[in-house]
Amino acid sequence: MNFQKSSLLKAISFSCVFLFSSPLTHCQTNTNGKKMNKVNFKYGEIVELKLNEKVHIENSLSVILTSFSHKRPYVGGPTKATAYLTISSGKLSEEIMLSIHGIEGKSKSEDNITDAERYDSLSWKEYDLQLKSFNYDQSIEIIVTRRMP
Repeated sequence: MNFQKSSLLKAISFSCVFLFSSPLTHCQTNTNGKKMNKVNFKYGEIVELKLNEKVHIENSLSVILTSFSHKRPYVGGPTKATAYLTISSGKLSEEIMLSIHGIEGKSKSEDNITDAERYDSLSWKEYDLQLKSFNYDQSIEIIVTRRMP
């Protein structure tokens, strides 16, 4: 009897360990250890793009923030920091750029630049992209809208 109880206890312990440790091996990460990409962003909402993370917008457009660069300004001269993106729809893919502009040594409230002049916008195919915020070397926020043909 003691042998059967001991075997049953070992089997139950092994089953519990196996069952409760299994979900840890099925977490939502890809093989590179990056977080899964959020899908189903809607057109017209603010989308945060983090460096090297692909986002999908209504399953018809995908965007990846690939890199950043900046212009070295002279004192009192114009500044420009640029985000480089890869944008894809269907089999079509293209590299695009969105930049933020300013004046060296002046804050946003002092440089007299409007938001339309400060943040780039561009059209690509039937999509319009508008830069809304810029966090150099980390992320940007954009709004994507789709024009109907």
